[in-house]
Amino acid sequence: MNPTLITALAGLLLFAGPVTAQKLIVAEETTGRPLPLSTVTTLPSGQHRITNDFGVADLTGFGTGDSLLIRHVGYHPVRTTWGDLNAGGFVVRMKIDPFQMDEVVVSASRFSQTQDGTSRKVTVITGNEIGFRSPQTTADLLQNSGEAFVQKSQAGGGSPVLRGFEANKILLMVDGIRMNTAIYRGGHLQNILTVDPASLAKAEVLYGPGSVQYGSDALGGVIHLFTPDPVLSTTGRLLVTGEGSLRYSSVNTEKTVHGSVTIGSVSLASYTSATRSDFGDLRQGGNRNPAYGDWGKRTFTVQRFGSADSAVRQSDPNLQSPIGYTQYDLVQKILYRQSDEISHLLNLQYSTSTDIPRYDRLTETGSNGKPKSAEWYYGPQDRFLGAYTGQLTTPTPVSDLIRLTGYLQKLEESRHNRNFGSAKLNHRTESVTVLGLTLDASKQLGTHSIGFGFDFSADDVQSRANQENILTGATVPLDTRYPQGGSTQTSAAGWISDTWQIQSGLTATAGARATLTTLKADFGDTTFFPFPYSTLDQRSFAVTGQTGISWLPADGWKVTGSLSSGFRAPNVDDAAKVFESVPGSVLVPNPDLKPEYSLTGEAGLTGQIFPGLKLDLTGYYTRYTQALTTRPGTFNGQDSIWYDGKLSQVTTQVNGNSGYVYGGTGSLTAGLSDRLQFFSVLTYTYGRLKTGGKTVPLDHIPPVYGKTGLTFLATEFRTEVYALYNGWKHLKDYNPSGEDNLVYASRYGTPAWWTLNGRVSWQATRILTVQASAENWFDQNYRVFASGIGAPGRNFSLSLKAQF
Repeated sequence: MNPTLITALAGLLLFAGPVTAQKLIVAEETTGRPLPLSTVTTLPSGQHRITNDFGVADLTGFGTGDSLLIRHVGYHPVRTTWGDLNAGGFVVRMKIDPFQMDEVVVSASRFSQTQDGTSRKVTVITGNEIGFRSPQTTADLLQNSGEAFVQKSQAGGGSPVLRGFEANKILLMVDGIRMNTAIYRGGHLQNILTVDPASLAKAEVLYGPGSVQYGSDALGGVIHLFTPDPVLSTTGRLLVTGEGSLRYSSVNTEKTVHGSVTIGSVSLASYTSATRSDFGDLRQGGNRNPAYGDWGKRTFTVQRFGSADSAVRQSDPNLQSPIGYTQYDLVQKILYRQSDEISHLLNLQYSTSTDIPRYDRLTETGSNGKPKSAEWYYGPQDRFLGAYTGQLTTPTPVSDLIRLTGYLQKLEESRHNRNFGSAKLNHRTESVTVLGLTLDASKQLGTHSIGFGFDFSADDVQSRANQENILTGATVPLDTRYPQGGSTQTSAAGWISDTWQIQSGLTATAGARATLTTLKADFGDTTFFPFPYSTLDQRSFAVTGQTGISWLPADGWKVTGSLSSGFRAPNVDDAAKVFESVPGSVLVPNPDLKPEYSLTGEAGLTGQIFPGLKLDLTGYYTRYTQALTTRPGTFNGQDSIWYDGKLSQVTTQVNGNSGYVYGGTGSLTAGLSDRLQFFSVLTYTYGRLKTGGKTVPLDHIPPVYGKTGLTFLATEFRTEVYALYNGWKHLKDYNPSGEDNLVYASRYGTPAWWTLNGRVSWQATRILTVQASAENWFDQNYRVFASGIGAPGRNFSLSLKAQF
């Protein structure tokens, strides 16, 4: 039979009857990925379907005379007719909508809610955005968003800063579980690198205190990372999906291979992810400003010839070496749905690396011009997480949802250093075991959504150390970083919150948490340092609260205001760190530390000035009290002591009088056409510490920073051209004794910088996606504030991704 005749008969049958058995596929426009949980509604009859795991909706029973409205959170709704569907092969591709305010977030309340009901600023980096940006590390993902500042001391580093708070003053979460441990320090951290960006479903950043929701440490905000959950089949047949990717980057010869697979039946599902990344030495930009001389040049490396160290001149001063390392990441999740109301989830994660050179320390030279260190590296950074989550959604008089999570985390990190010309290699290793339990529950009472819960965690810290003679192999005991006899820190807390839907478009929130924290440390052998105390025992109790309001005065507009308090109980690193050498100083323990507190007022305005133009403004002021800060101190009456072979100034952590931070973030998004979009975001932060009758700059305060660019979207194609930029950080704005790393700045401070960058993604086939990027087009030489390493120079990256 003639094929044209067959097509005509099929079309006649399709439109002749009142109903059809046709199936509709809903997919994302640029990637072609299916969009599960899309709603398909007939107009005006109001029948609806929801797409399954494959983005498919069965339209059986739908009248062919109706039009259809297709919706998915974060995408432009599509209104279509049966004729248009037939012409398009019953495939609908949806475009991302950057103007929607009904995006689902979790971090603001511990439960899923839409953005239009939150009174706090929350940034969401979706799975689509993560896939498009294809970052080397999770720290790079945050930095390239333009809405977070990231400091680096080495290539295997990345310490996020939120509203002037960093390290143990912001909280890292993964899948609802705290990553912060009792040894998170106040300087700069790289622990976020132990979460693989290729295995992220999304990332949320909650700005400002999050202590009501999550407890201690959330002074500046919460970075919440979510790995994909296993997907159950909704079709009755086995669901099998997966993806694999390869990426190469020129600037550090990065080579990453990643694979993941999801297998799901009606009641049992599994998600597995594995990634290996190799990072080589990093080349910084070659286009230098002559005003800064040789700042940042790598003119030598230390090599060992026989039994002697030698500083060898490096021919390429822009190649930062040694700096490379390899990282491995594994995620395994298993979901069992016992019934429609009961589910069980097992979550296993493991991350490890090879040794990571501490590049900033390897660049330091003494007064004689010789290198200070011959070796300085972190040992493998191991993180294991095992967690069980049980969830019950059966309504009871006290709850509609109960979620219980028990978890075990084991972490190990180590530091290894040897002075130039010395045969003595120091090894210091820390092991942390964390046991935790959280209970979250929610109940809808009329227009009130009540949330409440309890959480408990216990950290056990063990430190060991020895000194190795690399010539003879002999080892001798060495002073440990933390108390030799071990340390424990526990936290027990209860919390409650209320989200009140006062009327349509007007929502009020309030909440409170009470937390009891204990810390015990045994200094054990005092051979190395005769402390006037042998044990440390601290106990603190903190009550924090939060209130806010969200008002939607008109379609596309939102006005918010909130007042929230946060606290951070001193941890083992604050109160009991035995000794840590930092450039020119040593830090001694202080057993009398108290918790530090913050109180933040925040106001926000979001609105579509006219269709296609969205403005988002947020301003805040934070009062910071009992602030922990580093000050000069004494040990046994001396202000300087010999440590690791050099005379070092004694410093200690103290509760400063008070401080304040204020600033704001503004963003503008403009749809220049159906395909072309302009975006820009800018953040300003200012902070000061009032102590000893003086006002000095608060450390960790970044210069002004932002991102501006253009995005072009088309079917199976997306490209972005953007600029990243930082303002000046002048010497007068550096903290004189904190963690701003003045030693790694130029003689003027940290200069302003900007880079021009671009990336493109092409859905070549249904299975294959090709991505390419070019970063720092003009090979600018620059350094991010407080960093001890030059930023990447011109970089070309190529990624191949396959999905099934």
